[in-house]
Amino acid sequence: MEVKKKSHKKLIIVLSSILVFIIALVVAFFIYVGSYYRATSRALEYLNTNEKCEVEETSSYISFKSKEETDKGFIFYPGGKVEHKAYAPFLNKLASNGVSSILCKMPFNLAVFNIKAADNKQELFPEITSWYIGGHSLGGSMAASYVSSHVDSFKGLVLLGSYSVDDLSSTSLKTLSIKGSNDKVLNEEKYQKNKDKLPNLTEKILEGGIHSYFGDYGHQKCDGEASISIDEQEDLIVNYIVSFIKE
Repeated sequence: MEVKKKSHKKLIIVLSSILVFIIALVVAFFIYVGSYYRATSRALEYLNTNEKCEVEETSSYISFKSKEETDKGFIFYPGGKVEHKAYAPFLNKLASNGVSSILCKMPFNLAVFNIKAADNKQELFPEITSWYIGGHSLGGSMAASYVSSHVDSFKGLVLLGSYSVDDLSSTSLKTLSIKGSNDKVLNEEKYQKNKDKLPNLTEKILEGGIHSYFGDYGHQKCDGEASISIDEQEDLIVNYIVSFIKE
């Protein structure tokens, strides 16, 4: 009987330890995802419809529909731990320049939890016949992962301060990579290592640009200092993407 009691006590201790460990992991996870970069008040101003762009916000995405006739569309995945609304400025500007766009909202602000966020989004704009997909940082890598199994549905991939770990080199996609010269968040070694996985690559370097200015959410930890304004970086990004998509 004494042996059974000791065994039972040990089992309770082991199970209790496991439960405490699981609870600690859950708490740590929610602390981690609860700390994220929020869109600035300036970014939120671009959630309003204007004379060139019609904005519609839902619980899972925000659409920026160009008011000019267009057959070009762009689906965008936000960066890791960045509120999706932070990307409203450049996507609003993109739509105002003839590229209707869809900004995906991610669970816990991490695209890794919904790589298939682009599913069914093309149905929102049935008039669009040429679709592109892209993202910033982690979002760009997840967009690349998505397009690797949906090659026939897209014309190309756009990476902002990002790289693809999936090998797309044998596909017919064309790719655009944009990064800031002062970006200190992007892992340059991994960027260079994975660059040959991108087919038909066009690379653009934003002189004075930084990782944080691909969205509008303040200065990201460990990032470099910009020598251009956020408006200037946004306008360069828009010009490069429009030229890439419309060429």
